[in-house]
Amino acid sequence: MDCRNKAKADDPKNIELVKNAKGIFFGGGDQDLIATAYGGTQLYKEFIALLERGFHIVYMDVAEMYGNEASINLWDQFYDYMQQLGMSKKVVLEAMSRGGIYAYNWAIRNPTKVAAIYADAPVLDIKSWPGGMGKGPGSKEDWTIFKNDFNLTEAHCFISNSLCYA
Repeated sequence: MDCRNKAKADDPKNIELVKNAKGIFFGGGDQDLIATAYGGTQLYKEFIALLERGFHIVYMDVAEMYGNEASINLWDQFYDYMQQLGMSKKVVLEAMSRGGIYAYNWAIRNPTKVAAIYADAPVLDIKSWPGGMGKGPGSKEDWTIFKNDFNLTEAHCFISNSLCYA
């Protein structure tokens, strides 16, 4: 899904994806921003309709792990636990901001478990953010955390970013 603004949120393709979702797995970013960003849109109304029909929206915060192997393993465990609770076998991932890194990494590793990805300004190029090697300023603090999470010393050493090959 491409929902970078309210107009795109109301795209019939996005509405159809949510209407047919068996579940939504939110990950990354501040989830309160969903109400702020999409309040009043048809997409937001569809999220509420899912809840009213008995759907569950679940969340696990691994934002400071930047989609590294440990975070993806935690998501695997979380998914397995959700299966024990009877949740849908196919999920809709929500990839907001840095949540894009691990939502897409989890989807790459688990393609048969993903129905769709709802992406709102997802971080997909770590060299740009948090690395600051693109057009934006990046984030020195987050870049330090990211490099520690992946045991890196320099950005150009990060050649195994699965998102570059998706």
